Amino acid sequence: MDNQTELSVAIVDALKAWGTVEIELTQLFSILADFPIKSEHDFNHKAHLIFDTIHSFETRLDIVDVLMANSITAEVDQEIWNRCSLRLRKLYKRRHGLAHFIFDGKINNDGSIDYHVSPFFTIGAAMREELTPLSVPQITERKAHFEEVVQAISYFEWHALDRRGRTPGTPWPEPPIVARFRASASQILEERQKRQRSAPLKSETEDY
Repeated sequence: MDNQTELSVAIVDALKAWGTVEIELTQLFSILADFPIKSEHDFNHKAHLIFDTIHSFETRLDIVDVLMANSITAEVDQEIWNRCSLRLRKLYKRRHGLAHFIFDGKINNDGSIDYHVSPFFTIGAAMREELTPLSVPQITERKAHFEEVVQAISYFEWHALDRRGRTPGTPWPEPPIVARFRASASQILEERQKRQRSAPLKSETEDY
């Protein structure tokens, strides 16, 4: 298998993994919007039809953000989701680069070509040396990040069902990515509380 074929296979695998991200985000939407769902493995086709009409991933995520804020009461849980939402937005940009690229490469002395993927290629960007080529290991790493965030979304799905009194079955274990979100959220909340405690109190006379 030549280098270009390896790159093609890696891109297809990564985009398939991203497709699962979008399916699970739609599933989370259907739970948060209270469409009838029996379990985390059940699909409400009407919810998916509605969500699929929204072509912008950022808009879909904005909707889930609002529904999540309306569903979660604990401040730390809300901040954990905020970390996940930010991660999804970042990963979407990385996915976008895999959908808009060209194969670029250099010719070796033996006549063979070492290819790489150049996301968002333009002649101007190439002349300004602003391109960031991707290799097979880098594309595979993006795929792993996509698969990891799927675990996080599934975790939020289970807890959303649990909050609604639907018996989701065996508790969904907290995946490592959510544990990282939790640690980051706790730190953010702690720093926020420190700023609030250190902020000077506003005098009532300042309004007069």
